[in-house]
Amino acid sequence: MNQTVAAGAPRAACVAVGLGLAALTLPFDSRWLDFEATRRALACILATLGALGWLVVRRPVAIRGLRWLALLCAWALLRTIDVTNGGEAGLRAAYWCALAAAVFVGADLTRRQLVSALLPTALFVAVYGIAQGCGLVFPEGYARAGEAPSTLGNRNVAAECTLLAFACVAHGIAADPRWRALGLALPVLGLALGTNGTRAALVAIPIVVGIAAWRADAAARGARRAWLACGVLAVLAGLSLRALDGQDAPARAAATAGSGQTLAPSTIDVRLALWSGVLAMIGDAPLAGHGTGQLRFEYPRYRTQAEIEASTFGRQFPTVVDSAHDDPLELAAELGLVGVALLAALLVAVLRGRPLLETVPLLAFGVVAIFRAPLGNAPAALVAALWLGTLARREGRGHTLPLRLVAGVAALGGVVLAGPPLLAASDLAAWLRDGEPKRLDAAIERHPSEPRYRSLRVRARCGGIEADGTLVRRGAAEFEANRDDLDALQRLDPHNTESLWLLAQLAHGAGRNELAQAALARILGLDPREPRAQLLAAVLLFEAGRHREAAATLYADPHPRLRARLADTFAGLATAPALREDAAARALYAREEAFVRAVDLLALGPASAEARAAAEAFARNAAAEDPRARVVLARALLAAGKPQAADDLAAGTLDLRGSERTMLAPLLEALRERPAWASALRGRD
Repeated sequence: MNQTVAAGAPRAACVAVGLGLAALTLPFDSRWLDFEATRRALACILATLGALGWLVVRRPVAIRGLRWLALLCAWALLRTIDVTNGGEAGLRAAYWCALAAAVFVGADLTRRQLVSALLPTALFVAVYGIAQGCGLVFPEGYARAGEAPSTLGNRNVAAECTLLAFACVAHGIAADPRWRALGLALPVLGLALGTNGTRAALVAIPIVVGIAAWRADAAARGARRAWLACGVLAVLAGLSLRALDGQDAPARAAATAGSGQTLAPSTIDVRLALWSGVLAMIGDAPLAGHGTGQLRFEYPRYRTQAEIEASTFGRQFPTVVDSAHDDPLELAAELGLVGVALLAALLVAVLRGRPLLETVPLLAFGVVAIFRAPLGNAPAALVAALWLGTLARREGRGHTLPLRLVAGVAALGGVVLAGPPLLAASDLAAWLRDGEPKRLDAAIERHPSEPRYRSLRVRARCGGIEADGTLVRRGAAEFEANRDDLDALQRLDPHNTESLWLLAQLAHGAGRNELAQAALARILGLDPREPRAQLLAAVLLFEAGRHREAAATLYADPHPRLRARLADTFAGLATAPALREDAAARALYAREEAFVRAVDLLALGPASAEARAAAEAFARNAAAEDPRARVVLARALLAAGKPQAADDLAAGTLDLRGSERTMLAPLLEALRERPAWASALRGRD
């Protein structure tokens, strides 16, 4: 292969690179809290120590774009200052430095050496994924059948790593006759990609194969294109296997719909909603960004209701957005346009004048980066950085002393910053397996800036959570026991609604209602339709004796999950022991319960006897001036075939508040078809 400097590194060094990639890729524990974060920490240690050892043993090399690479790392380090979570910012900056170190290591390798070091691990991941797709698991307990990417913990992550190997081999087959033997790897990698089925990778494959076939060296071009065709056919075969396995998807969807669960939304819809919030985030800090690694901590201020509903499948579970699923957007959100410009300048400096064929792996990486976050996927990102290094090497020697000093500092910083979080991930996995509190305590001591560990400890001390997301036990003792963790959560992740929910519950249980109200106000400021917060806010008003405000709060744009149990909520409040001596409050909540039940029954079956009885019962007990009673009774009369009686109730205008119109919307829709009601409602909509 033609490379500017073709000497390459010694075989032992190539073996070391291969072992490093294997160590980064193959370890897997299904109890790791965050697979990608754990591997990023491991990457920091491996890359920085590897770079230090490389520069001690090998002569430093000169690379293109060194100035821009240094400025990018310096900017990432600078943007760790004055951010929400400095500990996590430091870890992400260390990761950026690890990628920079990989560029230097890659500059001492030929591309053939790099692919030879990469292929054993890539093939193992591919074969393992294919085997799991066929229902096999080995060794016992390593992962579960049907989880094709379990060597990496995430289907998309596995696809990105396999795609990079596929692109590297495709480049080699097209560029150099000596690579033809490696063509045997293409069908295996292609079958794994097809079985995996990640769409971003599937979009990249035609681009990779098209460029490789188009730019293939003239010698034996037909044979090379035949190997590339075999790779494509293998991808199609994998897709066919996946399609056969998914033939029962309609039945599963029907079963899900029948169970009342919300079907998963399109991932495209989720991404569009997510990108909208990230763009707003960029708009608030366009030049400098919000800080290295801060998307997870700052994005909650920009989450839209559409994105929350889509990401949580209708709020079936809470989510934390730790990636923009678009690397350019995420880079702009964290490091601003300055960071984007520095990375662009580095790529231009390295790739300018390079043949298109040599850039195929980086193009594949870039395609996936538009829809995913491969920069945060340490195995794939390191391979891309190593490949970039092979393209960056130029004639001449590097600056020996400065490079060794920088590498030494980077290695020390990588171990100091990333070592404890790596051990903490192991401690947490042991706690999840054995349940010993000391292991969770050790994880927090080693990684104090990770708020998720503290949230887990709060839940564990309170006995877990109930089906509606509330803590099992709440009281003054639990609040005091968790006070330090609650304070740390507000400092480390102040915009996380789940952390604020923990604070609100425990403060309420301890009688610290002002603190609970403040937490709820922050939750509803970030997520106005959070059903648990809406309900607890009403409960606090109820306990304060502000009953009309409590009822109004429950009516104020209730989320469907709260709306579905609103009648039962009012019934529970009406019969609460605290109201034993307050007949007026009991009557208020009983009346509201009757109203909600009447609306629900009329919306479901307006002609039923039960619906009409509920409407008449509410109308009898409602105040004479209550306009809701007229609407409810009129809808029941209309359904009973008495349109004139229904029209008689429309005399005059109908003064309904916004929340009342929201509740009555299903009934008003039918009444508006009557001229009398249309006139009564005109100007009030």
